[in-house]
Amino acid sequence: MLGLVIVGLEVGWIYAYKAGWQVSTGSVVQAAFLAVTLILVGALLYREPVTWNKIVGIAVCLVGLVFINMK
Repeated sequence: MLGLVIVGLEVGWIYAYKAGWQVSTGSVVQAAFLAVTLILVGALLYREPVTWNKIVGIAVCLVGLVFINMK
């Protein structure tokens, strides 16, 4: 499963570059998406508690994505 995820991430990078995304923007969007996804997977599959720190982290990621799209 890990191998498939790694291949999927690399293919995603290739398609992002082909679509014209900037390197700096793509890495920030990918990191924010990955952080939110890992929190959701941890909560749903591993029954980890969603604490206020995690909620604030999700909010910070979303605000960062909004700032990136404002340019």
